[in-house]
Amino acid sequence: MTHNSGFARCALCNSDDAEILCATAALKSGEERDVTNVMCNRCGLIYNSPMPAKDVLTEYYRGEFSSDKYGKPIATETQYEKILASVRAGRGRRQDCIAVDLRPFLSSAGRVLDVGCSTGALLAAIQKRIGCAVYGIEPDPLMARAAKEHYGIADIAVAFFEEYAPPVGTAFDLIILRHVLEHLRDPNAAIERLKSWLAPRGHLYFAFPNAANFSPSRPLNRCFEYGHLHSFTPFTAGALLLKHGMKIVRWSDDPAFFLQIIATPLDNPVQAVSMDGLWQAGGGVERLKRTIRRQPLRHLVFRCKRKARSVFWR
Repeated sequence: MTHNSGFARCALCNSDDAEILCATAALKSGEERDVTNVMCNRCGLIYNSPMPAKDVLTEYYRGEFSSDKYGKPIATETQYEKILASVRAGRGRRQDCIAVDLRPFLSSAGRVLDVGCSTGALLAAIQKRIGCAVYGIEPDPLMARAAKEHYGIADIAVAFFEEYAPPVGTAFDLIILRHVLEHLRDPNAAIERLKSWLAPRGHLYFAFPNAANFSPSRPLNRCFEYGHLHSFTPFTAGALLLKHGMKIVRWSDDPAFFLQIIATPLDNPVQAVSMDGLWQAGGGVERLKRTIRRQPLRHLVFRCKRKARSVFWR
């Protein structure tokens, strides 16, 4: 790790005192790009410095299904069939489990907004199990089309989060951001916008990789996946929310479901998770640095164990 100052300022504490963690980030295809992830020495938030240009990221997100593994363009209908095949082979049980977990925060009269809803599988599970009204935001028009045609979800806006405006007079009892917050350039502005869309005593639900507990199956540059502009721990997520008048009321960390957080405004009379507990879960700045330093070794051990199992279990 390289200590330096003069990096982009931390979105959480506004410090520019940071250390370089990794100088490349991997795309889902495995290709590497030059992206520098740094850790703030004051609060432990991890972020890109500098951040990739907005137009580059927009092109990347909208082109996820637009080419094959060799980079050749795919016809639109072929792209759509590819998405539908993925939906049909999808993870229905996982979406059902999440819907069940969210049931205490919803009623059949509630409204749910899923930011970055993809093909709408989670919204469909919530609608089926709870019966509330569901809305989605999805920047990929083919994903949105699958949500409408495959799952029958009508209220899907084809837009990026920054472009969306809720229907006039609509407030949401639950807003979902699964693997979205880490992709946003300005998490402070995002939390403020989300708060303004909440109904009284509404909740926000986040899911994203836990930077304090990356999977050993991933090399370091895949932990810092391309497009992940910020990487959060329980503490840095909790501190960001607290900065904007929100508190965490429930969190869990599971390899299959990632770090999951449910938050609500401070004036909602429900018990908050203690910030001390979140700090301990994240390990603090120095411990987090040691954890990141060990990731290449953890990944090597994982690969060796997997190789050994494949040899002995033949």
